[in-house]
Amino acid sequence: MARRILAATALLALPWASASAQTSPVPNPPPLPWGLDGAGKITVADEGPLLPSFGFALERYAPKVDLIIADAGRIDQCGAADQLVPGAVVEQLCEVLKRAGRVEFPAGVELPANGRLRIQASARPLYTPKQPIRVVANASDKHAVQAEIREGPDGSCGLLSRNLADGFEDAICKAWIAKGRPGRPNPAGTGGSAIGVVVDDQAPPVFTRSFEWVFSEGGPTASSLGDPEARVTLAAADGRLVITMTDYPSRALRARMEARVKVWIGFDRTGKALSCRPVESSNGAYLANVTCLAMLRRARFEFAADAASFSGIRYVSKAVRWAVPE
Repeated sequence: MARRILAATALLALPWASASAQTSPVPNPPPLPWGLDGAGKITVADEGPLLPSFGFALERYAPKVDLIIADAGRIDQCGAADQLVPGAVVEQLCEVLKRAGRVEFPAGVELPANGRLRIQASARPLYTPKQPIRVVANASDKHAVQAEIREGPDGSCGLLSRNLADGFEDAICKAWIAKGRPGRPNPAGTGGSAIGVVVDDQAPPVFTRSFEWVFSEGGPTASSLGDPEARVTLAAADGRLVITMTDYPSRALRARMEARVKVWIGFDRTGKALSCRPVESSNGAYLANVTCLAMLRRARFEFAADAASFSGIRYVSKAVRWAVPE
């Protein structure tokens, strides 16, 4: 069955009461000690025009729902998280999510994923152009879509805009660079450039719409998972952590999001990163989670020649400061 992928990011929920009249009350799980923002996604099986059938309501109200996630990411319970959305919209949305929705977590990120989890999510529309993208230097072009590009000190490109699919933003950056970075008024890393983006020479852009699931920020900024035990941590004498963190996460760049984060990365004896545990963040879960994902892809541990052998996982701490280039 084809699946529609809805990017997700995540965090905790409001308290819910749940009890059975015949049995002892079984409390719902507490909010997640660490948010899933940036560390997962929701998929919804493609069962025809279910989401488009009330897509306008999603765009108008941006309904927020509380979800109880059971085994294998199955959505077990769903209900309104606020009172600002018509009940019929929430009911229809919950019906879709409970029947066809799944929450998927990335391999290696150490989250309290055993048993039932409680999270909160809302949907927002994303737009992707149907035509190829062409960049023009003249921001007043009548067929142009206005976009502000921010250029990092290393020449990286980020798009400060909302409701544009990531693939569209990446394509704009690539087209802008290929065109010679038109409209750039400042040296790299010192400011933004307002440019015009044209997806066709003769026609205004035509977009397709999809939905992204955005899990709510909030709650504690430090994980109750805590630090690993001292006996499974690596010392400086064991070797050194090797990691290069150069590209600023695109969503954080667009939102000018900054944070100081701390993570623990788990390695096997070959130096391969097998797990990552977000522990601290000065600004929500997102940058800590994407830091973990980057560590899992790029980090390795170079063991000293005389380092002791072991089986299983050993951990090393890493602090990262994310600061938007000016």
